Amino acid sequence: DERLIPVYADAWKSSKQTRWLRNAATLCMQKGAYNDAVLLVPPEIITGEDSLFWGIIYYDSGKYGESLSVLQNAPTTENIGSFPQQIAALEADDYYILGDEEASQKQRDVLLASADPLIEQYHAQNKNPLQPMYLDEGLASVIPVVLINDVRYAHLSGDVITEFNTLVRLVDVFPQFEPGLASYGQFALNTYRRPPEDELLREIRKAGIRTEITIENDAVPKIAVQIAL
Repeated sequence: DERLIPVYADAWKSSKQTRWLRNAATLCMQKGAYNDAVLLVPPEIITGEDSLFWGIIYYDSGKYGESLSVLQNAPTTENIGSFPQQIAALEADDYYILGDEEASQKQRDVLLASADPLIEQYHAQNKNPLQPMYLDEGLASVIPVVLINDVRYAHLSGDVITEFNTLVRLVDVFPQFEPGLASYGQFALNTYRRPPEDELLREIRKAGIRTEITIENDAVPKIAVQIAL
């Protein structure tokens, strides 16, 4: 009930416990009062949970610079579970919307490098047919989206090898992620339509010379339509 918004704000004033402000902001967002929600950001943010929450509030309110600032100042010493990955992913999105795609990609690279042991553990546990399906909801909701953004960046950069390797990893580790499957299918069709190497390329190969095209052809095999399906 939105009538509780001022009650929650008063509760924060007397207790300084920020969960009251989060409750109030959630009610504001629920009714579409974005400007009212951002007025509830506390003067000091001291937990990772608060950093992520208010970063999302700013983001959904279209205030991407403010969102980035809150996320960048998130505490690093606190044990905050999956918050680091979620914070880094949102930072990357903020950078992208603000027009700094290179910084966005660097942020994704840092995120994936730090999360790599968790991703490998997740993958290993789910590959064992004798074990029940393991689902880390925080990981499964963040990492596939980061990987698909990686795929997009590689595609726009003309980096076919990275695009292929990232797609393979994405569908292997997160086979339930539909955008990943769709992107892999499209990539497979593109490789299947790739023309065979002409006589000139074959002669270049015989001479022991490698070109960008031959390197890509060696690293990125044609993917059969059956496999894509």
